[in-house]
Amino acid sequence: MYAGVCVYEPRVFEVMSPGRFSITRDTLPLLLRCGDPLFGYRYDGYWRVLDTPEDLAAGRREIESGQRLSYCVAR
Repeated sequence: MYAGVCVYEPRVFEVMSPGRFSITRDTLPLLLRCGDPLFGYRYDGYWRVLDTPEDLAAGRREIESGQRLSYCVAR
C-alpha cells in the first residue's frame, strides 16, 4: 500500500517502534487496534511521481505544455 501524502497527529509518533519499522504494517494497524481513528481522502486530480531526474523533467514538460493542476482546499 502506498498512502501518498500523510499528515500525522503527535499520537502516531508516540506509538512508532524504535529502529526500523513499517508505518503501514506496524504503526497504522496498532493505532486501529488501540481504537484511534484513521482517515483518508481520495484525490482524483493531477499526480505525478518525481522519483528520478527523468520524472522531474517529464513533469516540467507536462506543466509547461498546459497540464492543469488542481488542489483540494480543506473546509
